[in-house]
Order: sequence, then C-alpha cells, then structure tokens
Amino acid sequence: MPATAPATAFAAVDEQLVEVDVATGETVRVLDDFFSGEGVFRGALRLSPDRSAIWFSEGYEDGWFGCDTSIGSFGRVDAATGELEILGVGSGPEPSADGELLAYVTSSLCLPDPELPEFWVLTPSDRVVVRVLATGEEREFVTDTPPDSYDAPSAVLGAGFSPGGSLLVLLGDGRLFNVDLDGSGVIQDHPIALAEVVGQPVAATADALITVDFGDEGSTDVYSLDPASGAPTLLASTGAFLAVGVSADDQLVVSSVDAVTVAPGAAVTVVEPASGGFVYDIDW
Repeated sequence: MPATAPATAFAAVDEQLVEVDVATGETVRVLDDFFSGEGVFRGALRLSPDRSAIWFSEGYEDGWFGCDTSIGSFGRVDAATGELEILGVGSGPEPSADGELLAYVTSSLCLPDPELPEFWVLTPSDRVVVRVLATGEEREFVTDTPPDSYDAPSAVLGAGFSPGGSLLVLLGDGRLFNVDLDGSGVIQDHPIALAEVVGQPVAATADALITVDFGDEGSTDVYSLDPASGAPTLLASTGAFLAVGVSADDQLVVSSVDAVTVAPGAAVTVVEPASGGFVYDIDW
C-alpha cells in the first residue's frame, strides 16, 4: 500500500456502513448498523475530498411503483458522527476535487412501463444537477432528447468531475461529454471527451479515467482508460462482483468474495474484510 494512501476506507458490508483498516480488513468503526435492509438499499459511496462526509445513493424495494421512489434519493453521512441525512431526489452523487460542488443524476420523466403500465413506471435519467454546497444553488444540464427507456442512447448514465473542474457526463450511446459549467445547459452542445467508454466511470484521475465493467456472467474488470483515445488498460479482475474505490491520490482499493487478479505494477490494493462479510461498495 502506498505510504500516501489513507490507512482506512469506508465500506458498505452486509447491512452495515463501516470504516475498515485497509491492511488488515479489520473493522475500525461501525457508522451505521442498518445502512441497508428493510426495503432500503444504499450504496455508490463517495468520500468528500477532506474525508469528512460520505455521499451515497438510496434505492427502494418495489421502487418502480412510484415516480420519486423509482428515481431514488441521495444523501450524506457525517464521517465523524455517523449522522445521516437525505438531501435530494436523484442518484450517483459525486463531489468535485475542491469539495465545493456536488453533481448528481436525476430525472424529470415518469413514463408508464410497457410491461405493466397501470402499476409500474420508468424514470430514465435525463439530466445532471450541479449543486454549490455552500449555498444550495443548482444548475441543470439536460440531454437533448428525452429518453424513453433506461438504455436509450440519450439517457444519462452517470456524471462526475474532471481534475480540471469540468463536468464529465456519460450517455447511453457510450459517449462521454466534457461539459463546461459556464456553458450551454444542453449536454450534447459540449465537446465529446471520448466517443466510446468501456465500462462505467468511477473516477477521473490526472492521467486516466477509471472504469468498472460488469460482465454478463458475474465477472468484473477494472480499467484505466487513456483520456485522449479511450484505450483501456486492465488493472484488476475477478470472477465475481468487485467493489471499487479511488483515493484522493489516485490509488485504487477493491474487494470481492472471489480471488482478485491485479495487473503487475497497478496501484490497486485488495481488501478482505476480517468479518468475512460481503462488500457492496467501498471508497478510499
């Protein structure tokens, strides 16, 4: 483990939100005993740059019966006290590198599900919201064509910040847009950073885009993508689900119930919880 990396990571293990020792896998502290369960599922953990807050997404069992529950919510946990608060409707909260902004994905749509329109709804994401944390002021960036399904080419799949402070937005057609926060409110009006992205981005570092690709047979691969060409370099892989987090100094931490193969020279640390629990999510 690099000397500059933090000694602990935060993880959703079974029902709990815990702080774990990266070297030993021992639980240092339990922040929430029932972080997930009883119809509420929380994950997509993202630490604030100063490690004072843990941002998360919240989904609901049978959420497809209602518009807001289908979209989900996001919130934060105070890393010192464990106090939890829900802050909005949306998912995938991502703080900026300076800790001043928060981006999250949400939807203004609520469509009848073709399979059972009298009961179920579809809420494909059509926008990214950037919030100024100090004031609560928000600005929306909207896709140019409202998506009619979750896998529509214009659906918003995720968003985060580049090291330079611009907004990176991934759409359903695989294109990654580099959005100027002072520019147009339409995502497709901005330059394309990459024409095709392998996997789902989890972080943008100084020299790479880190992505996770979940295979059809349950396997997981972690890649480093060249920011100019999108060419992928495999960093780690496993035959099962893999939780992945990235530290502020661009080191990766991963955890899986299966053996993890790390590429030679890759800055990846594997955590095996001493409790033997299943790690749903982790961030460093």
